[in-house]
Amino acid sequence: MAAGPADISDTFRGAAWPDPPCHIRCHLFLFVLGGWGVHRLGCELGGTRTAKLALLLYCCWPSRILASGLVSKENLTLAAVACGLALFIMACKRQKASFVLPALFSGVAFGLTSLAQPGLLLLALAIPLMTRCWLMPNTWKRIVTLLALPVVGYLVTVAPWQLRNCAVFEGEFCGVATNGGSVFYRANNSLATGAWTPEGATP
Repeated sequence: MAAGPADISDTFRGAAWPDPPCHIRCHLFLFVLGGWGVHRLGCELGGTRTAKLALLLYCCWPSRILASGLVSKENLTLAAVACGLALFIMACKRQKASFVLPALFSGVAFGLTSLAQPGLLLLALAIPLMTRCWLMPNTWKRIVTLLALPVVGYLVTVAPWQLRNCAVFEGEFCGVATNGGSVFYRANNSLATGAWTPEGATP
């Protein structure tokens, strides 16, 4: 099973904050994080004007507004992908050892993305192609290091859930997820029966 936003949001749950609901607090956090990532990407791709326009579209896009009160994986994946790409480009442009943390946390961001939507692992694998214009000015040794650090960050993020899956399924390999989305939610709530529940139905 994949780790959905509801699971990851438990990290931010606090007894001292009974209101607003946990998922609203998480969305606010992800909104700011994603806004930073989109702005940084805009700056790198087209300058300040492009960044401002990208940030405006990010903030006002209808589906984002309509989904702001939902426990939806898209709120997590959009923020994580934007931050992951922005951090990796920052790492490519930094000098000396200051590139290590951005590159490492880029992998963490894509690890969280893959836990919420495993298919986006393919996007993480495309990082070298997408960022080649920032990678190529570096030496080959540095390029290898820049590509290795996100892999380490990714594995550190995904490995605990992967090991949990192997333990639950008695050592059988099942990948990061066996299902996700609404199927994941319908199997993981207080009304779940252990059997298939049609969407919208109440057991």
